[in-house]
Amino acid sequence: KRTGRPNYPEHFIRFGAFDWGYRHPFSFGLYLETGERTICVDTISGKGMADAVMVSYILEVSQEVGLPATSLQYVVAGKDAFHDVQARMNVGETTAERFSIHGIPMMPADTSRISGLKNFREMTAWQKSGVKHDPKTGKDVAVPGLPRFAWLDTPGNTRAYEQCANMVLDPDRPEDVLKVDADDNGEGGDDDYDQARYALQSRAKAPKAPATEVGED
Repeated sequence: KRTGRPNYPEHFIRFGAFDWGYRHPFSFGLYLETGERTICVDTISGKGMADAVMVSYILEVSQEVGLPATSLQYVVAGKDAFHDVQARMNVGETTAERFSIHGIPMMPADTSRISGLKNFREMTAWQKSGVKHDPKTGKDVAVPGLPRFAWLDTPGNTRAYEQCANMVLDPDRPEDVLKVDADDNGEGGDDDYDQARYALQSRAKAPKAPATEVGED
């Protein structure tokens, strides 16, 4: 159980990302955008939950974390949350509509896998993300720095980080990672990666031009 009620600055953008699942786990990320960095506050996951139960669980856990899902300015969600909009004749509710009823607004995520991976790499890069002025040459050089995206240290985020770190390239399509399904126990898979990819795509922006040289450190 989470403890503590952090007071996040009001000017930070609060948003979420969602990858639906039933037999395989769902993943719901809580995020802050500071203007300089995108931060995942926590990752909520579970499996075998009907939408109503899932909503209640996300509302409960996000309240404990101190970033209520109802306070989010937007939530980007995968196609499964909207899957039957075109197929139905105004009958029944989509997952997105069920979440919206409870104050969690959803909009379709940019699910592009190749551009999503490219952006994911750019936002997690740190080896050359810093800049240092070299007085000897009078030039700015690239040095290790902070990544544009970071996870806070929570059990949910640890699981999500490990899943993202262990994704492997698709040998038949090296511009993308290999699609992986969770096992019957809900272990493994790529649901947390997909959810994080949606989140970062919603905050994508052109990276700064790199320094022309790399520092010795």
